[in-house]
Amino acid sequence: YFVLGDQGCGNTSVAFKVVDHMRRKYRNRIVIYVSLRGCKTEFQLLHKYIIPVVRALDKKSNFRFGMKEYHHDKRGIAELPEMTAQRKKKKVVLILDDFDVIIGMNDQLQIEELLSSVWGKQHWISTCVVMNNTSEAEALIRQQSSPFYMPIFKEFAGIQLADWYKYISDAF
Repeated sequence: YFVLGDQGCGNTSVAFKVVDHMRRKYRNRIVIYVSLRGCKTEFQLLHKYIIPVVRALDKKSNFRFGMKEYHHDKRGIAELPEMTAQRKKKKVVLILDDFDVIIGMNDQLQIEELLSSVWGKQHWISTCVVMNNTSEAEALIRQQSSPFYMPIFKEFAGIQLADWYKYISDAF
């Protein structure tokens, strides 16, 4: 799911409220918020969100990866959160804020293709992406040639917490 909002309109605040609400209501789900702010490469992006997800699913895990592992098997690394969630039989809601950092990254299309293909096959993890509403961000989901293309999308004049909460919950 993609949530786009004008810069400064409260995207992150809504994301925090959803995280808080879902953690209280669904104690059988792991809810993780990660800001991707500051990521400049695909490695940094994967590193910033995958490690917290794996560690939240497996408290004993000291999982980490470096450039060597990343270059050797970045698809395997990207698939690890779903595999861990399935093995632990835990549902996860992952909220990735500041996802618009991928815009203009080297190999942006490859990053989009990797994440789209991995996320599209997930059954244990529901990923919600939050980003500023810019023409480039809209192109990520509205251009037919984009890996994240969504033919159907919902626009809110003013998003309500209950709307976003229901949208995420329906995924399960």
